[in-house]
Amino acid sequence: MDATAIENGDYIEVKGVDFGSGATAVDVRVVTAGAGGSIEARLDSQTGTRVGTCAVTNTGGAETWVTKTCPISDATGVHDLCFAFTGGSGNLFNFNWWNSLRRTQGSMVG
Repeated sequence: MDATAIENGDYIEVKGVDFGSGATAVDVRVVTAGAGGSIEARLDSQTGTRVGTCAVTNTGGAETWVTKTCPISDATGVHDLCFAFTGGSGNLFNFNWWNSLRRTQGSMVG
C-alpha cells in the first residue's frame, strides 16, 4: 500500500522497531516527479529525536520508483520509528515501503 500525496508535516509511525545496539541506515522506496522533500527518521513521535534525514529529489517521473538508503545514527534499543515528511507546499512525493534496518554490526533487520 502506498502513502500518496504526502505534504509537509505528514508522517508515518512504525511501532516497536528494534535498533539493537545501534543502526546505521534504513532503505525507503519513494517516487516524485516534482521537487520532492525530505524524510526525517525520528524516535517515538513526529517531534521526537531526529536520528536521520534523507533527501527525496525528482526520481524522473511519477512512476519511477527508487530505493534510497538513508543514514541513521544514535538509535539504540526498541523505539517507535516515525518517518516525518518535510518540504515545500503541495504534494512532495509518494512513499511505498521501508526495509532493511542496518545495525552497526553489519546485520540487517527487515
